[in-house]
Amino acid sequence: MRTVKDAFQLLFTEEMILIIVTETNRSARKAAEAWNEQNPDKKWQRKDTDSEEIWVFIGLLILAGVQRSQKENLHELWSMNSGRSIFRATMSKNRMDSLLKFCRFDDAATRDTRMEVDKLAPISEFWAMFLARLQIRAPYGLKFLSPVQSESMKSKKSEWTGLDYGLSPVHTELCYRYATFQVVQ
Repeated sequence: MRTVKDAFQLLFTEEMILIIVTETNRSARKAAEAWNEQNPDKKWQRKDTDSEEIWVFIGLLILAGVQRSQKENLHELWSMNSGRSIFRATMSKNRMDSLLKFCRFDDAATRDTRMEVDKLAPISEFWAMFLARLQIRAPYGLKFLSPVQSESMKSKKSEWTGLDYGLSPVHTELCYRYATFQVVQ
């Protein structure tokens, strides 16, 4: 393992990235077709994303989190005055905004049918692949230096919804992970 990307590729496979690429492109293409149908004289020219751009996109999201920028909007992150140059040097603000708007993990056309049996249909395939990678990689030397907190969000209707996740130490040298979904209707 020589680069940060190599470290991420232990957990995120190219197959997982290709799901994001395919579904993000499908979502953007559908929006562009609808726009162009309504505005034939002002066509929306769009460019498909690819796996390399999605890796960059993920990296910028992680960097924003590391720098505790979750309360800042894109304009602030890309600002010439108060923003960070790494964001401007890596990707245009408009492209980042477009990727955020259209980023998808599943096919929206089949989502309603899948939601009838799986409340987490928009992310379930991707999440299962991620958990499988955790099970493969944790015993081979990935060490977790701090505990992961479990998070839940309380909705406006006083129902608990959210996602519980974490790591459970089972052996002195290995950490096995567990993940539970807590979705209450």
